[in-house]
Amino acid sequence: MYKTTIKIKNTVPEKKVDAINILADKLFNNRGGILKNISKDKYTLIFEGEDEGAFACMGLGNLDLYAIEGVKECIESWTYIDTDEPPEEDVLEALSIPVNIPKRFKKVS
Repeated sequence: MYKTTIKIKNTVPEKKVDAINILADKLFNNRGGILKNISKDKYTLIFEGEDEGAFACMGLGNLDLYAIEGVKECIESWTYIDTDEPPEEDVLEALSIPVNIPKRFKKVS
């Protein structure tokens, strides 16, 4: 099983929390599949699935949500786990590692 858990800081205004929830629901509905937030707490988002489609959907959803300006600052914790390959991973830490793109790939002609 694949599972992403996103905990929003409790200091984030409710209006922004609602906006993040709506955005996450849209982003976890992508070409990889559709995952629904199963959490009852608006400050916690939980997306999980069993198959490879869920894996693809979760990967795309995590990357797209991380790329949205202003979201990272609102997140207390963001974890991902593949129960077949523990341990749990810190998404914020993993995606914050800078990627050096070789010069030959920087220019699009």
